[in-house]
Amino acid sequence: MLFLWGVVGASSHAGAQTGTLYRLNQDSTFQQGCFAPCLCPIMVAVPVKGTFVLTPTGFDGLFNTYAVTDVNWLVSIGGTETTVTGSGTYKIGGEFALQQQLTLDLQVGADKVQHFDSGLVTGPAPFPDIKVTISVNGQVSTPLFREFAVVNGRWQALDPSGSIPVRGFGTYKVGGEFAVQHQLKLMLKVDGEDAALFDSGLVPGGGNFPRIDIGISISGAVCFDTVINIQAAPIPGRIEQLLRAE
Repeated sequence: MLFLWGVVGASSHAGAQTGTLYRLNQDSTFQQGCFAPCLCPIMVAVPVKGTFVLTPTGFDGLFNTYAVTDVNWLVSIGGTETTVTGSGTYKIGGEFALQQQLTLDLQVGADKVQHFDSGLVTGPAPFPDIKVTISVNGQVSTPLFREFAVVNGRWQALDPSGSIPVRGFGTYKVGGEFAVQHQLKLMLKVDGEDAALFDSGLVPGGGNFPRIDIGISISGAVCFDTVINIQAAPIPGRIEQLLRAE
């Protein structure tokens, strides 16, 4: 999921070392949704209006640099008028071609502050006008789920008649767009039986990851079935390795 702002601003007045008030024009838009490789749709662009202040801060040898302050925008999200506030930096210049970069830390409504960045891009608008697109993830969506390979599955299932060996491998994923969900899929060989696919389906849970509490079955726990309730946690000393591997 990402937020995408198309910022098109024109200066209201110019000042040498004082702040310049910019006002977003009618081409400024807000979009929320997913880009490749995710499949959730991008919402229709909606207008954004408001102002910010651009103040010169110097020259770094290649770029003229500016502070962006007093961001005060208004956008309709889901039919609700939402205030956007924040601040950041802007620079324009370059060695061979004119480039620009806008970075802003924005709070959209009551959400937590997020970092938006245009990256260093060529500037289509003649400065002091600004036309640039900023986003949270560079217009590349963050995957909704973290996925893991399950290998070397070696268990002993307890049974009144004794222990039953279980061997297998598969995958586990955890994440979600609106609520935490997880899914465990394992190809298991139970005792001397043929290998079978056990699947939990995508179900609520996973909020205590890396601990895993989930049930898997062959037929979705419908009618006659084999069900295994998994309750597992990292071996002490291995959790740091797991988290670093992400």
